[in-house]
Amino acid sequence: PENIVQESLELLFNQERRQQTLKDYQEMRQLLGEVGVCDRAANEIFQLIN
Repeated sequence: PENIVQESLELLFNQERRQQTLKDYQEMRQLLGEVGVCDRAANEIFQLIN
């Protein structure tokens, strides 16, 4: 719980950190795609295991 509070406060009060986090999430969404992300990620993991 303490880590959640610390990270939340950091994102709330540190605009640079918040913007970087949002940018990182946007890049991740672009790499994974919007629809069926979980299915594709699970399939990739399954392929790596086998």
